[in-house]
Order: sequence, then C-alpha cells, then structure tokens
Amino acid sequence: MIRYKLSLDGPCLAFRVFILLTIGAFIQGCMNDLGHHRNKAINQQVSDTEQYLLDGDALFNKGQYDKAIAPYSKALEMVKTNRYLLSETNWRILVDNLGVSYANTGRLQNAKETFEYGISRNPTYPLFYYYIACFHAEMNDMDNTLAYLKQAFAYKRNVIAGEKMPDPRGNPCFRRFLSNEQFLGSLNELK
Repeated sequence: MIRYKLSLDGPCLAFRVFILLTIGAFIQGCMNDLGHHRNKAINQQVSDTEQYLLDGDALFNKGQYDKAIAPYSKALEMVKTNRYLLSETNWRILVDNLGVSYANTGRLQNAKETFEYGISRNPTYPLFYYYIACFHAEMNDMDNTLAYLKQAFAYKRNVIAGEKMPDPRGNPCFRRFLSNEQFLGSLNELK
C-alpha cells in the first residue's frame, strides 16, 4: 500500500488555495444570482400589491365602492402573506378603504371584520376603532358605539400625517344618537 503525505506547503497548498478561492467565487456568484432573482420577485410582489392598491383607490375615489373591493382584497391577501409589501401608511389606507368600501355597499359584517383585522395588526390606529363605532351605531348599540369612540379618541394622535380625527357629530351613522344627552355628554368628554 502506498501512502501519500499531504504537504501544507509548496505547490500542493497553492493549488488547494486556488481551488478553494475558485469554488468560493463560484458559490458567491450563485448566491448573488439567487439573491438577484429573489429580490426581483419581491420587487414584483411589491409592485403588484401597490398596483392593486392604486386600482382600488381610483375606484374608491370615484365612489365605486363595490368595484374597489376586488383590488383592495387582492392587495390585502398579498400583504397578509408579507406585511412588508406596503408601507405602514399604505397598509392603513388599504385596510381603512377596504372596510369603508364594504360598509358603503351594505356589507357591514365584512367591514367590521376588516377593521378588527386592522386592530389586531395595528392596535393604536384610531380610525379602525372609529369605523367599528360606526358599525355599532348602525346596529343601534350606543354602549359599544361609545366604547369604540373612546378608544378611537384615545389614539387620536396616531392618525396618518395630514389626517384629522373625524367629528362624530358630522357623521350620518351617529345621527340617531345626536339627540341623546348621554351620547352628547360622552362626545364632549372625548375632545
């Protein structure tokens, strides 16, 4: 049996270093290529999600709430699998506008579920609470209406930049309670 002695010096070492560097460069190139394709796929998802949001916004702004639901729903499904496909502000707008679209087409339970999902992911955004208060007002449930309005106004500083908390006195969904002294007294405490 012939035994070979491995040498750590001389041409054998130089050759091993060359091979290791070559393999390392090849693996790095493969990883860069995979990273490029992965980033490209993520960028495409972001682009698609933003496009669905823009499509929904165009319909929403025209008052075509029934048609806005489909693109908003597609965007929300994409965001549920990867929360970072939209900025926090755009995510809030998406959930907000989808819920309002459901409410304006009479799908109040869908609206409530959408806003509850929003609260589960972003519990300090006040408009999600405000719109659930609207849901309870539509159900003629003044106690829950007031409870959600109180939560909404507790977080009023967390509105999106440039937004203002809506005044419940001017919202038609609260109209039925505007002659109720308890309701008006509670509203005065909110400010």
